[in-house]
Amino acid sequence: MQHAAGLFQPVLELFADYPYLVLFVGLLLAGEAVLLPALYLATTGRLDPAGVIAVAIVATLISDGLWYLLGRWYPAQALARIRARQSDAKVARLDTLFRRNGPRLLFLSKFVYGTRIAAQVLAGAAQMPFSVYMGVNVLGVATLVLCLAGLAWSVVETAQQLEALVSHIEVVFLLFVLLTVGLFILVGTIVRKQWFR
Repeated sequence: MQHAAGLFQPVLELFADYPYLVLFVGLLLAGEAVLLPALYLATTGRLDPAGVIAVAIVATLISDGLWYLLGRWYPAQALARIRARQSDAKVARLDTLFRRNGPRLLFLSKFVYGTRIAAQVLAGAAQMPFSVYMGVNVLGVATLVLCLAGLAWSVVETAQQLEALVSHIEVVFLLFVLLTVGLFILVGTIVRKQWFR
């Protein structure tokens, strides 16, 4: 166990020294799987919230842009990779939908797990103008990151309020127990006096 902890020590030190660089690389490679813990760290004050949001937006835009360029420069190969995972009929339908409603689908893909990369590739393969792509993508990424940040803050705030409520409930429950025990003793004393007169 200690050997395993020793293996992670350099990673932990790197994260402690350069948290935003590690966050940037992690977001490029793993996306939202890295963003959610980073938002938690921001809500608890361990990372700067504005820094986390800015790094998340920039890293996601770079990652998305690379997928878009892959689809634009190598459309046949990119679509072939998608076809390898889906039926030809589904890919053809998705391609048709994307050519008709590309910007809308690109925006919505941010909120449907597992569709983000395919949407970037399809936007490139459909030759969506880069200015349109970037406008929609910036709006989608910013909306997603800000929604997740808002959700993270809401959850943490609710948990803190719940913690305060639980401590109040504990006090009320303690008073209830004390009153019940006191009442039990009082009633027991009165009943005993009545019975043993």
